Amino acid sequence: MFNKVYLVENRHILKNISRVIHDIFDKDVPEDAPGIYSFDTYWPAIKGNGLLKSDVTISKVVNASTQLEEIINRSFPHMVYQPLAIQIIYALSVHRLTTNGLDVQFGLTAENLKDDLCLYLDSMPENDADFSLALLTPRSRTL
Repeated sequence: MFNKVYLVENRHILKNISRVIHDIFDKDVPEDAPGIYSFDTYWPAIKGNGLLKSDVTISKVVNASTQLEEIINRSFPHMVYQPLAIQIIYALSVHRLTTNGLDVQFGLTAENLKDDLCLYLDSMPENDADFSLALLTPRSRTL
């Protein structure tokens, strides 16, 4: 995914990866969680970099992502799933910077999110890949 972010220099990406590795180097891998860092962890570095936000495309993605994050923080109906929702927003924000424009109708599937992010919550009722996929798959609603 990092190789596909065309708006950010590889040097910036590698610097961030090095920082993340440095921060976790002395930590043990959790026994009750995957302990995997994925491309969603890069979003705070993009969002917090004023120079990157000077790019119109990055600025638009940061603004949209921030609005979504504020909505989740303010009124998400299932607080136990809030960290997953934020993680997904971050992943989708990074992914948007890998497409050739903001109007491109190309995104990540629920399966992509489940596999690429190794989504996990301590409070998941079931520790199972199918359950994780069911959380991400929109359900049809009857009125």
